[in-house]
Amino acid sequence: MPMPALLMQYSARAGLLADADAPTQPGVRYTLEQVGQVLQAIHDQSPNDLRPDVTRFLEATRVLLVVSEPLPDDVIFQAVRVWQEEAEIFDQVFSHSLGQPALYVLGYLLLRRLEARLGWQNLPCAVAIAANVTYDLEQISLVDLESLVTNDPRLNVDARLALLGTLELAPGQGTAELAHQAREVLSLAVPEGW
Repeated sequence: MPMPALLMQYSARAGLLADADAPTQPGVRYTLEQVGQVLQAIHDQSPNDLRPDVTRFLEATRVLLVVSEPLPDDVIFQAVRVWQEEAEIFDQVFSHSLGQPALYVLGYLLLRRLEARLGWQNLPCAVAIAANVTYDLEQISLVDLESLVTNDPRLNVDARLALLGTLELAPGQGTAELAHQAREVLSLAVPEGW
């Protein structure tokens, strides 16, 4: 199956896809289809030794933006780590094709996924929950901090955001339900008083 087709398996209902012949929805800057096309072009033009990196990056993108069934936390965290470690390789092509580096475009699509699954009104709450991490910086070395952030999804803000993208709220459910699910389903700490 061609690479973009793997990404297209996600339903248009999620708001990440756009009809290639239709004008882009107001406010929609990037689509999953555009990312699939960029990754396909990179794959097709890459030397054989870079193709495994492209495939790995594509699979991480599929895990974080396409898959709708629950996945283990470690699978989601590994996909986030692939984005964090390899996005720089693709920055030049993403910037040329889409006007922004890879992580910017992918972060945008991750937030769109959160918006589709949690509702636009809950998006600020989701970001606040994802950023609700304390590292005790006065007591920890830089090496230990790096180890925590790269080895523990509960302490990695990007991984926390991706984990929140696995939740789904019904229309009308608000921040209280999001905070409840973040605590109970994902075991994420939420800001005090939520």
